[in-house]
Amino acid sequence: MKKKISMLLIGMCLAVGLTACGKEDDSKKTTETKQELTTEAEVTTEKVTEAETTEVVEDTTEATTEAVVEEIVDAVPEGPAEANFGPDNVGFYMQGVEFKLPMAYSEFYEKVTAMGWIIPEDGVRNSYNGDYKLSEVEFTRAIEGQEEVEWFDIEVINSADTAAEVDLADPNIQVVNITIGMYAGKVDIFDSSAGTYVRNFHTDFYINKEVGLGRNIRNAYEAWGGSMVENHGRFIWTTGSEQDAGNGMGTDPYISLSSVQRREDTTLYSELYNHYGECEDIIDFISLQNNPFVEK
Repeated sequence: MKKKISMLLIGMCLAVGLTACGKEDDSKKTTETKQELTTEAEVTTEKVTEAETTEVVEDTTEATTEAVVEEIVDAVPEGPAEANFGPDNVGFYMQGVEFKLPMAYSEFYEKVTAMGWIIPEDGVRNSYNGDYKLSEVEFTRAIEGQEEVEWFDIEVINSADTAAEVDLADPNIQVVNITIGMYAGKVDIFDSSAGTYVRNFHTDFYINKEVGLGRNIRNAYEAWGGSMVENHGRFIWTTGSEQDAGNGMGTDPYISLSSVQRREDTTLYSELYNHYGECEDIIDFISLQNNPFVEK
């Protein structure tokens, strides 16, 4: 009897033990399953987050690119933000470098030659040879893929003795005037189907960030006022005589801008039109003068 009871008790213990083991196995499996589900959920979350982040970045990049494009007005991007020259402060920025008139020729020469400009063999000549002396100096620069060179002119004077012959090696020589233009013309003016050449199309030249070569001439009119002919193709600001201004001979600061389409075969307008579409009043000529050394 005791033996039967003992066997019965042993059987009951085994049954309880097996049930407990089964529960542990089930619990273990449940825990493992939960861990697997949690891991899958984390992976899924990471994938979703990564995908959303990528989409956000891509959207932001596209939006930024569009914003930059929208900021490009007229025919070219804006000039340097710090460019602040105007009627009361005559000067300009060329390729981001500041020039203020009048300025020492030696400094001017150092800056422009660093940009690749050179004086051609016949680039220095007398500009005015009366009671005072002015010399005109031409600078040119070759452009890759362009047969015609870029060019601009300056006028210089001896600030210590305005009646002295100009010697560019003299430290007293000052730059008092600059004229720069953007032109496009026919390769063969007798052939209406001939292609065009471009001059100074690659030069970044600004008086301030809104006013420069390739910009709209109305920017200057709105910023400074001044005179403008009825066809709004020309802007003039000067405190002196227009007859003497713009060629280094005047005694007062002078600014002249032009977008007048002189002839179909000699202006940049048609070339800008081909590149950018409709672009009226684009500035293709600038002349700046500040010559306090001449007395009248």
